[in-house]
Amino acid sequence: MTTIPQDMKLAGLIQQWLEQMHLKAEIQLNPEGGTSAVETPCEVAGEPYRLFVEADEKRQWLSLYMYGEKPIPEERYDEACKLANGINLRFLSLGRMAAIAGKGFQYMALADVDGSVPSAAVIKNMLDAGTHAFKLWAGAMGELIAGDKSAEQVFAEIEKGAAATQ
Repeated sequence: MTTIPQDMKLAGLIQQWLEQMHLKAEIQLNPEGGTSAVETPCEVAGEPYRLFVEADEKRQWLSLYMYGEKPIPEERYDEACKLANGINLRFLSLGRMAAIAGKGFQYMALADVDGSVPSAAVIKNMLDAGTHAFKLWAGAMGELIAGDKSAEQVFAEIEKGAAATQ
């Protein structure tokens, strides 16, 4: 286990979270820059994702990034951006969805913990929100990436389903 300097309290939170989650990932420390980060694979509904958690001690920020493993084809990138924007408008969350050209969909969350006494639960809550977002939207993302549907078709189906339940 990495020895964390006492002045890197947020790095300590990341280490605590890793232990609570029983993750074997090693935290990377940059004491001079006051930053730390960890990368670990994770799984959501049977699909692989990459997870990054970062801390900035000076700004007092905790950041979380989840990346889907399915790449967005260049010709589907504009539609993927429309889907990500639509998700952000419709889904109240601690973070935001983005489409990364040549990569996949990304969920990102930032917690400004300045002036508070944060716990490892902050990281867990950000991860839970990202996991929930991917669970809700993974089907639509997959259909869009495969070229089976446009963002407009995805949202039309959702609105049609919502109207049917009223």
